[in-house]
Amino acid sequence: MTRGQIVFITDKRLYTSIEFNGNMYLDEDRGGYGQEVIESLKNITSYNEYCEFVNQFNEEHFGYEDEPIVFFVATECGTESMLDMTSGNYFDKWFSDYLYIKSIRDEDILIVDKNGKQITLQKGDIVALDFGEFTDKCEAYSIVTNITIKTLEERVIELCEEQGWRVNVYEQDIELFQQSPLGEDFGFSVSRQDIVRNIIEYCTNFDIDEHAEMWVMCRGKNGVPSSISALVKDATDISDMLEELALKINKIARN
Repeated sequence: MTRGQIVFITDKRLYTSIEFNGNMYLDEDRGGYGQEVIESLKNITSYNEYCEFVNQFNEEHFGYEDEPIVFFVATECGTESMLDMTSGNYFDKWFSDYLYIKSIRDEDILIVDKNGKQITLQKGDIVALDFGEFTDKCEAYSIVTNITIKTLEERVIELCEEQGWRVNVYEQDIELFQQSPLGEDFGFSVSRQDIVRNIIEYCTNFDIDEHAEMWVMCRGKNGVPSSISALVKDATDISDMLEELALKINKIARN
């Protein structure tokens, strides 16, 4: 049974219908309700109209009676995370096969599908997603103004910058720099070919003792701390920074 939810975004809140279980795919010629949902959403301009439509849709096709048909999505992570299908586990947030989303919010809303494709939802736009993916079929029936496709490398660079790393991109290599807690301008370089594997491999193989030992002969000079324990602590902090970076990049690769 193909499941689906009908999502509505206002200036203040994100609402969703209950999960309708059955025929919620897009193919109308196979009995799917998706195209009907999109056509109906085109004319909906308020929360009350949305509730009226969802209740009517339920009466016509499902007849659920045991629970509220529409509810406010209250999340600690916020609307942005709910609409970023690369963030967290999709099934923990939505679970349904199909999502049909309309926004009447004055501000643009960014949706990121599970492959990193970015859809900017302007006021009045409607988007369909299939298990968090903006497929060719979803694109054909959606009403959206701006779609951007980011490569894996672009997504990795964006994540590195969000984590505070300075990024330099060259023809063959990529460099990453960040200050350690003690002020070391720490950096490393990897090949752009298979960038995810290369960064994770570097982060995993970082040796705390070897890095601290590199500064021992300079301790107490040119701003280098005189304390060996401080140097080891700083190298440990760098290792923690690299471990966090590797975990986040690995998460991108899995999605």
